[in-house]
Amino acid sequence: MSAKLCLWALIFFVTKDVHPNYAEANVAAPQNVMVTSVNMAAVVEWTSPHNPMRNVTYTARYILKNNVSSICVNTRELKCDAGRLPSIFGRYIFQVRAEDQGMFSKWVDTAIFKPNKHSIIGPPTVHLVIQSNTLDVHVQAPVMKVGNLAEIFSQMSYIIRHWTEGFEEEAVEKTVAETKEDYVKLSIKGLHFWSRYCAQALVIPKGYRNVKHFSTAVCVTNTSVLISCVIAAAILLFLAILAALLIYKVYRFLYPKTNLPELLKNLFVPSFWNAEATHHSAQQKEQHDKISAISEEHLYEELSEKSKISEDKDSGLSSVLGPIQEVEEDYKLLPLLRRLH
Repeated sequence: MSAKLCLWALIFFVTKDVHPNYAEANVAAPQNVMVTSVNMAAVVEWTSPHNPMRNVTYTARYILKNNVSSICVNTRELKCDAGRLPSIFGRYIFQVRAEDQGMFSKWVDTAIFKPNKHSIIGPPTVHLVIQSNTLDVHVQAPVMKVGNLAEIFSQMSYIIRHWTEGFEEEAVEKTVAETKEDYVKLSIKGLHFWSRYCAQALVIPKGYRNVKHFSTAVCVTNTSVLISCVIAAAILLFLAILAALLIYKVYRFLYPKTNLPELLKNLFVPSFWNAEATHHSAQQKEQHDKISAISEEHLYEELSEKSKISEDKDSGLSSVLGPIQEVEEDYKLLPLLRRLH
């Protein structure tokens, strides 16, 4: 019985890692894994041996003092920003692996990375100001991802290069050495009017060799204060004239010089329309004529009644002739009534 248990235990320990190794063997690992760092930031980059059409993802992490921290999980990009590292004085090992349909490649390690030793210090920021025929070069140390330059390094040196535009080969370099300040200023006198001056700077921490480039050149033109005021006044005057002309044109458009006829003017007055509506409503009455309608049958009945009345009355000749004349007049109206009918 004990022999059987030992056999099963041996099989378990031998085969427990077979599946992971099999899975790892089916996915090619990332290549050319490296860390690039500027101003204490860290970005892990790599190349892929896989077809871009495949749905391969990558996971990146770093190891610091036996602690593992994932920074990118299942990303399709070929780089990963580590963000803000916990310390710039640590020893980091970055690892990347590929994943495809539940199978993983082996972890690929970078070389040991020390931010305070391997990170590139970027160029500072340069700002130029001319006052009283003096060029002031203001230099600000670059911003670090973690901490600031004065805290990381005990001392720094600034190299400031300046020249007159068009004469770059005559550039002059001046050094502000061994300072702990993040900001320095250099004043340059003896300028020429209407000349354009340029400057750039480089910061070098003491004992640090991983510094690459000067900052981008910044230029400014030296103009006298009086001339600058005259130019500014001329520009303001031009803008004032332009604004006045625009206002005048708008006014003339809204209120033209040409007088409109009174009838057209009244069209734009609301009271005109109200008065017209009241006037028409007061006089607007229907005109009509009276029409009397007499039927032909009713006329015959009246004539017969009148004839009977005239026969019954036994009066003089004048009384007999009266109804007869009325009957004759009524009969004369018959043709007219028939035509109207």
